[in-house]
Amino acid sequence: MGRSSKSNGTVASSTIRSMENIFERLNCLNFPGRIAKNEFLYPNEASLFNNYVAVTTFLIDMIREKEPTVTPLETEEFEDPNQIAHKFMLSLQSLDYSIDFPIAKLKQPFGDIACSILDFLSAKAVLGFSIEGPKYAEDDVDLSITEEEEGGPNRNHDVKTENEERIGIAGKVQSDAEIAEWYREIERVDPLLEIQFDSKQQEWREQIDNIVAASGNFAHDFEASELALGRLLEVTSATHESLGSNETLIHDKMDHIVEEFNNVTVSVKMLEKSRAQSKIALEDARTELREVTKELDEAKAKVEEKGNSITDTSRLFQIKTVLQEMKAEIRIFDVDIGMLEHTLLHKRLQEGGRELGISR
Repeated sequence: MGRSSKSNGTVASSTIRSMENIFERLNCLNFPGRIAKNEFLYPNEASLFNNYVAVTTFLIDMIREKEPTVTPLETEEFEDPNQIAHKFMLSLQSLDYSIDFPIAKLKQPFGDIACSILDFLSAKAVLGFSIEGPKYAEDDVDLSITEEEEGGPNRNHDVKTENEERIGIAGKVQSDAEIAEWYREIERVDPLLEIQFDSKQQEWREQIDNIVAASGNFAHDFEASELALGRLLEVTSATHESLGSNETLIHDKMDHIVEEFNNVTVSVKMLEKSRAQSKIALEDARTELREVTKELDEAKAKVEEKGNSITDTSRLFQIKTVLQEMKAEIRIFDVDIGMLEHTLLHKRLQEGGRELGISR
């Protein structure tokens, strides 16, 4: 039932005593699994939670045999630990166990809380438990005795002498007993009192020789293992140094790339800001153009209305001159707008080319 496990950390002495009591009680209850004496003291295995659930389920089942009203702890193989903790809480509450800690602690299969819960469950499971003594058959009487107890090879003679004395006493007490019957009883029992000597007189010497041979093998294997571990340490150290140098080299190579990337990022942000400003300026220019075009249309309408009623050619000539000047100004505005659109398009093409260069 025991299994060695490496422990680390420190726990309270009372918790250690509780774990020892739990181990002994599980042995008495014939727990079918395998646990160590310090199983639930430290987080020593990945499967510790499964072992903890198995032990608690076993103890609760043992308690339910005496108290059927206890809530059973039924779990599945891949069930969520939170759900298992909730079921465990219900079972403990049905046993009148005082839970004075967060429910999340029920998912921790080691430490003071886990051992106190197991101590409570195991103590409740062994209530009324008793061990029956060995039962012997009436005719199964061990009559074998050692040579030292009976005085060596002369035991048969001493036994016969003692039996003869007993026969004499019996003859005096019971005058109607037959001596021949007593002798037949002695002959029947005498073979059962024979001494059996151990034929393996040198067994302890063989065990010592085996221990010496095993010690030599252990020393040889220890030296070989020590050399192998030394070589492994050297290889590991060299690999670690190589990884460290490679990491430093990669950092050195990446520093200027990171710096260049940061500079490009700053430039892109500046271009985006300039583009936003240019877009605002373009919108303002378009708004102004619309206003001028509206004023021009109004002026044209007024000129046409006045042209129908005015016959003075000088005024008409002046109006035409003004119209030509306005058309010239419109053409200038159109040229400015075209140059501005050309500049924006050129900026966009430059930004697109830089983005393509960066992505490459």
